[in-house]
Amino acid sequence: MRRVLLGAVALAPLALVCDARGADDDKGVLASFISNALSSKDTQVSIGAVDGALSSDAVIRDIVLSDRDGPWLKIDHARLVWRRLALLSRRLEIDDLDIGHIVWSRMGRKAAATTPSGPMQWPQLPLKAVVKAFHVESLDLGAPILGEAAKLGFTGKATLGNPAEGLDLTLAARRLDAPGQIDVKLAFAPKTTQLALALDAEEPQGGLLATVAHLPGAPPVDFRLAGAGPLDAFHAKLAFTAGPDIGARGGVDLTRAGAGRDLRLDLSSRLSGLLPPLAAPVFAGETKLTGAVRLGDDGAATTQGVTLESAAAALDITGGLDAARVADLTVHAHAHPGPNLGKLDLLATVKGPLPRPAAQVTLDVEKLKSSTGTLGRLTAHFAATPAKPGDANQPVALTGDATMADLALADPAQAALVGHTGKLAFQASATPDGTLDIAALSLDAEMLSARFAGKAAQASVSGRLDAEAADLGRLAALTGLKLKGAMHVAA
Repeated sequence: MRRVLLGAVALAPLALVCDARGADDDKGVLASFISNALSSKDTQVSIGAVDGALSSDAVIRDIVLSDRDGPWLKIDHARLVWRRLALLSRRLEIDDLDIGHIVWSRMGRKAAATTPSGPMQWPQLPLKAVVKAFHVESLDLGAPILGEAAKLGFTGKATLGNPAEGLDLTLAARRLDAPGQIDVKLAFAPKTTQLALALDAEEPQGGLLATVAHLPGAPPVDFRLAGAGPLDAFHAKLAFTAGPDIGARGGVDLTRAGAGRDLRLDLSSRLSGLLPPLAAPVFAGETKLTGAVRLGDDGAATTQGVTLESAAAALDITGGLDAARVADLTVHAHAHPGPNLGKLDLLATVKGPLPRPAAQVTLDVEKLKSSTGTLGRLTAHFAATPAKPGDANQPVALTGDATMADLALADPAQAALVGHTGKLAFQASATPDGTLDIAALSLDAEMLSARFAGKAAQASVSGRLDAEAADLGRLAALTGLKLKGAMHVAA
């Protein structure tokens, strides 16, 4: 999209100097010229026709974006009513942007991303863009985009460019194939650093937001965030609910302190609905998120302590990221002994330059009770060690192991299948393209033992699997069949 905007900006001055005579005869030539100008080695842009390209009321038809797998984005038409003379003042002024039907079937293939060398920055546009009104009649999203197919409509307005010149965005998005809506308002005045933000989202059970966020059971979502004030004294309030077991409410404050700002958090939340059944009791009921994060003017983000605490456990975060994008972060979780949990101790560290720091995680849990059963003890360790810290183009070595003892599941069939003890271990390497080169993956439990070695990518798995089930009779309750004997599989 950014390339399309840059191409349009580069071609727009033609409207100031070219004669419009013969434009109808040259529609095909102009469409071809623009298509070639906007295409790259990774994305091909095809434009069917351009009407009124040299006027203040232009229509571009049949826009298709393709990669080596074929078309992935189609727009039937886009009408642009704009002020050509504003380009002389380095402004793209659009009175009305009317887009018809968009079909976005999947994500297009992208070239390998370059690694940023400094702190994140707001993207800079080549000129200020003022869109007084825009309207998208319909956007058909394919299931690969967000996890389920959806049809949306949009209206709004926007002023974008260098943040030092101010920002203004109003967006209303509506589901056209189901209930649901999102409203966004953002305004920033650089002279006073005044920021106003409002985000309202509401969807019923099974909505798109819950699906995208992978909320268990896809509960109804109601999200409200509103804040106003200068950046040196900004306050925002949050109210969020997603069913009876997920939610948050409270305030966030941003204040100036020396060569940076302090972000202070004071939130109450319900998290048990986001956790697996065995872990839900640890943060059952209401939890409190408190603490402060130091945001330096040099891009550093550090904290002396951010704490998430429930009646049963507490989680503390210290450290952060310095101005050179080197991480030194520690997360420590510990339980308050009680009737449903005897011990929980989790320690995680992230150290080294981004985007490839080293990570270590250790976990020790004892006497955990939940509605699904009880667990006597669980110990686990995980480590990610990059071949060259900070270099995203180098592989990362992954190792881990976990041991479980005295597990008693409430469901008799599941208990017979899983057993009371188990051990998992793996040794692998992750390549930059996301492929896992698995040297060894082993599972040893009462019912089943398995070994695997090979490769696992997004669309394929290859390797050798050996598995043994010592007593098939333990599957009787789960399958409803009378089984006996043992089984060995080599695949």
